[in-house]
Amino acid sequence: AEKTELKAHLRFLVDELAQNLERNRDVTEPRHYAEYSAIFKRFTAFENDRRITAAGGLLPGTYATTEADATNVRTGLEAVARYALPNPKPAIYVFTVKPLKDAAIRRGIVQSAFGQPGGGVEVLFCDGTAANTVTGPGKIPER
Repeated sequence: AEKTELKAHLRFLVDELAQNLERNRDVTEPRHYAEYSAIFKRFTAFENDRRITAAGGLLPGTYATTEADATNVRTGLEAVARYALPNPKPAIYVFTVKPLKDAAIRRGIVQSAFGQPGGGVEVLFCDGTAANTVTGPGKIPER
């Protein structure tokens, strides 16, 4: 079982790397499905994020990023810039998303918007996620 989990995780990482090389793509690409054990992060300026349900899931159409891309962000202001967030307030709250296997997602590179450069990896949860798939938030510095 552990070997299967590792293979699935490696397939996910290879796929993510290949997609990051394609700089001219957006989230209109076909749906993909989250791999078993995939972890995502959601940066927000709000401790009580309105995109997270009371049951601990994501609403349909919620954006996040990959755990790997999140390592590029050390502060809330860096999150606003990298993910071109619409709210300029520092996104100091970080939620962890562990969707069930086969959650429908679309991946892309964040385009420049709201006066921010973008460039990070974005993941759109097409149908949201099930209950108890979101934990946190953790907190990072504003600057």
